[in-house]
Amino acid sequence: MNTSIKKAKISDTLNSENKSVDVTKHEDSSVFDQDSLISALRDQWEVDSGFSSETSPPPSGRSSPCLSSCSTSVVALDCEMVGTGPGGRCNELARCSILNYHGNVLYDKYIKPCQPVTDFRTRWSGIQRHHLQNATPFYQAREEICSILEGKVVVGHSIHNDFEALDIVHPGHMIRDTFTTRLLSRLAGFPRERYSSLKILSSKLLNRKIQVNGLFRSSPKIYRNDKQQHEN
Repeated sequence: MNTSIKKAKISDTLNSENKSVDVTKHEDSSVFDQDSLISALRDQWEVDSGFSSETSPPPSGRSSPCLSSCSTSVVALDCEMVGTGPGGRCNELARCSILNYHGNVLYDKYIKPCQPVTDFRTRWSGIQRHHLQNATPFYQAREEICSILEGKVVVGHSIHNDFEALDIVHPGHMIRDTFTTRLLSRLAGFPRERYSSLKILSSKLLNRKIQVNGLFRSSPKIYRNDKQQHEN
C-alpha cells in the first residue's frame, strides 16, 4: 500500500502568497471559473490521489520540516480516518496532512485515535497498525493543526468530513470545498444537482487516475485557478 506523503500544490494560477485573499467575495464556492477550478482540482488530485505510487513511504507520520516562511494564506487539508467501536462504524482521525499554497508540506502526521481501532480501512485510508504505534495523541495533534489552520483559507474535497474528524469549526467563508463546486460537475458532464468524487473529477477533467493514499494536489489547483479568476 502506498503511504507516500500527501502533497498539495494549490494550483499554478493562484495568486502569490503575498497577495491577500479576499474570501468575502465568494462565500458560495459554486461560483468558480473553469480554468481556475481545473487547476485547483489538479492540486487536490496530487494530495488525495497519489501522483507517485513509487514514492517510498514517509517515516511514521512525521511532519516535513518547513520554516515559518512556508506559511501562506491558503492551505490544503486532507484527513484519513479509521473505524472504532462495534464494526468500526465510528470515524476517528488517524492521519492529517496540510500543505501550503505552493505545495510545501506543513504538517503530515499519523494520529492515535482516542478509542481502540476496530477497522483500519487500509484499502481506502492506507493506514496500517504499525503506523499508529507511536502516533501523536489526538488532542496534541488537534492543537497543532488548529494553530496552522487559524486565519487561513482551507481547501479540500468533502472537507466537512475532515473538520468533523478534527472536531473543529472553521469559519464558513474561509472554506473552499471542491466537492460542492457545481461548475466542476458541469465541466465533467454531470447534471447540475450531482456531486462527484475527486477520483471521478480528476479522471474527467485532468485525465489522471487517483490511487489510494497518495497525494492530494487536485483540490488546491482547482481552487487556485478559480480564486484568481473570481476573487480578484
